[in-house]
Amino acid sequence: MDSFSSSQKENNNKKYPKKNINNDINCEINSNRIKSYKRNQKSYKKNFAIEYETVKENYSINSCNVVLEYSFREDQNIDSQPLMEDKSKSIENFNNNINQMLFELFDGHGGEDISNFLQQNFAHVYKQYLEINNYDIPKSLKNTFKELDEMIKESLINCDGMGSTGTIVHLLWETNSKLMVYTGNVGDSRVSLISPTHLIRLSYDHRMSDEKEKNRIMESGVEVIDDRIGGELMLTRIFGDYEFKTKDKKKGLICEPFLSKIKIDLNIPNQFLILASDGIWDSINEKEIQQMIAMKTNSEKLCAIIIKKALDRDSWDNMSVFAIKLT
Repeated sequence: MDSFSSSQKENNNKKYPKKNINNDINCEINSNRIKSYKRNQKSYKKNFAIEYETVKENYSINSCNVVLEYSFREDQNIDSQPLMEDKSKSIENFNNNINQMLFELFDGHGGEDISNFLQQNFAHVYKQYLEINNYDIPKSLKNTFKELDEMIKESLINCDGMGSTGTIVHLLWETNSKLMVYTGNVGDSRVSLISPTHLIRLSYDHRMSDEKEKNRIMESGVEVIDDRIGGELMLTRIFGDYEFKTKDKKKGLICEPFLSKIKIDLNIPNQFLILASDGIWDSINEKEIQQMIAMKTNSEKLCAIIIKKALDRDSWDNMSVFAIKLT
């Protein structure tokens, strides 16, 4: 795995009252923030297909151009959580190409406005940056995270105390029959590549329990109380929560994503990408999911048993999980 930036988990779900949202949102990239660029004239036009977005509670799709199958399941955990702040989306034929898929997971706190905004707008802005950057995926992911954090601040009214994690998985088959997985994340919604014999974490948990992240926060001068930013926030990289962000874009609370890429070894059987919010990961670890995969290789059953086990272990948070079978 190649990593493009640096910067691992406890719980942050301090709740705040829901704020008003301005529905008159401009989703175009702000040209004033972009000095110059060269548009990509190729832009992966071959294998043209219609994009297919899926946004719903539970689903399993067993025939897909990019992966063998994938499933999704979520649970509000209504006994503990009055609001479902996790938001997710999958896009087949991403960018109108049958060889690409995009998965998105946003775990909001303080309200669902920011995670909703990200669910609605991430893919649109990301596609623009892919064109601008001549399909440089890591650079485009980094640009998109930064741009959307600015857009949220400009578009949502009174969003103090509100934020969201963001974890993106972009899969594509390259022309030489290589399956590539690119990821970008801020916060602690995690994605791992898991098979019965292999386990690789592809994201990074941005929490105050991580020494590097904590030191960066401390150096920024942001107030830290009981190992929480402002006595409230456990996450160190996030969309929103602007009251804790400084002018120094490298220190303090930031929205710079951890990026990774990996080529999938197609000879390893039963490989899954597990993309889930911290409502899952705070109750279940990767080695336990590895054992589940050894017994259940159906993505739909795998999602169901992951949710059930998290509930059995008294997870108190919203829960969302994608099980994406690659081989």
